[in-house]
Amino acid sequence: MLHTGQLTSNHEMLEIEILKKLNHPNILTYEDAGETVIDNKRYAYLITEFISGETLSQKMSRDGLLNNLEAHDIVLEILKGVKHLHDNQILHNEITNTNIMLDYSEDIPVPKLIDFGLARYITQPIDQFDNQTQNPFYLPNEAFNKVFSVQSDIYAIGVLFYHIVEGLPPYFFDTSIVSKEQIEISIINARNKALDFSEISDQHIQNVIRIAINN
Repeated sequence: MLHTGQLTSNHEMLEIEILKKLNHPNILTYEDAGETVIDNKRYAYLITEFISGETLSQKMSRDGLLNNLEAHDIVLEILKGVKHLHDNQILHNEITNTNIMLDYSEDIPVPKLIDFGLARYITQPIDQFDNQTQNPFYLPNEAFNKVFSVQSDIYAIGVLFYHIVEGLPPYFFDTSIVSKEQIEISIINARNKALDFSEISDQHIQNVIRIAINN
């Protein structure tokens, strides 16, 4: 079941409309879309390019932390893709290590931003958005009130950078130890403290992350 914010004014899938507009080497490529009827129910389908590779999350699970150079290169490529989104007045709204594919079809892996199910136009009303499926550690504080902007994607990229060099998102804690209703306020309270870094990440990376997440 799709939320109303995931549909266009013509009740079509917003994800399809958005992907049709995008053409960038660091963004999943749209191939085709359409509709079919099964058991008297209408279903939309979306076909995208096949990516020969794995998600960044899968790579991290297998290989562990990325070194500073590898992390820098991945984040830089994703930033290029996100700039293309923002130039087209589009927010991704769910940038995490699970929504980045590494395309191994080239000599050098190419990071690609995938999963545009929560993407929306910058001008869409905030009441037309469901934020309950997102990873809360990747969301800026204002996003808990459904306030999303260009800065929301930048914040998520800062979290991503920290995650892939430190192993966990910043201010991470076991959410099972607090009630569902308290998760958001617990995250906001944790962010009042200074962000800790290990000796793994260099000073340049630390500075970039601090700027991205305003810490």
